[in-house]
Amino acid sequence: MNRKPDLSSLQQIGTLAAISVVVGSIIGTGIFLAPTVVASFTTSISLVVLLWVLGGILCFVGADIYGKLGIIFPNGAGQYVYLRECLGENFSMLYGWLSFLVISPTMIASIALFFGIQLKLLFPGISSLYTKESALVMVAAFTFINCMGIKTAGSVQRIVVSLQILIITLFSISVIIYCHGNTPILQFNEQTYSLRTGVLAFVAILWSFEGFNSLTFITDEVRDGYRRIRWLTFAGCAVVFLIYLLLNYTAFSYLSHSELVGTPNIVTALSMKVSGAPGRLITFILIVVGIITTIHASIII
Repeated sequence: MNRKPDLSSLQQIGTLAAISVVVGSIIGTGIFLAPTVVASFTTSISLVVLLWVLGGILCFVGADIYGKLGIIFPNGAGQYVYLRECLGENFSMLYGWLSFLVISPTMIASIALFFGIQLKLLFPGISSLYTKESALVMVAAFTFINCMGIKTAGSVQRIVVSLQILIITLFSISVIIYCHGNTPILQFNEQTYSLRTGVLAFVAILWSFEGFNSLTFITDEVRDGYRRIRWLTFAGCAVVFLIYLLLNYTAFSYLSHSELVGTPNIVTALSMKVSGAPGRLITFILIVVGIITTIHASIII
């Protein structure tokens, strides 16, 4: 077991920035897509709620496990350190190099390219080359921010995640106000489902909660991280769960089953329902903010 090192000179990430890293790592674009996959599995609201609650429980269990590991091994680097201490240098080095050369770069690149795809959907006339260039610019911009120091990166993450939460909350409230009284609330009642789509639905939910371990990669850069890593991770997951609860309530209250299954994501369907054609811009803004928070958290890590 490692001794608690003196990390005071490195600890420049405060409470809100640390929670924002967790929130930004989890809330990307998955929550906008997952409800449509879940709706294709069942028309039972009770079963939908059960699946999301189960996904949330697993998220909190994972956060608890990684939070405790972060207390025991406070040096940062997350899974690399845990693998080294449990399975030895060979396994940790394999994971470390795979993460550095393959896992992290491809994840960051795929997120950035998804931004380019959304840009082309909003502006169909732009070329594919331009979308790829815009993805490169996004990666370069946030890499530059991180090169300015972890304190600056943490502050930026806090700002963009706060903006994301504000936009999602205002969007959901506006839909609820606009649609209240026009559509029956939680109207699904048929008990139809299948095992194949059920597996896909739960995978989509787990994907939406992925990222709860992100803060353990930078434990040594969080103020009093070795003492607070567990509750900071819990706090981030709690914020995510509340946002997911709000978005799911909005989607399943004001969209019919056929509307849910027939849409690429719930933001598109809800925004078009409220504002018509301008809904495309609302969709773009919500998805891009989610992309920014996720890609910046990934680069921090």
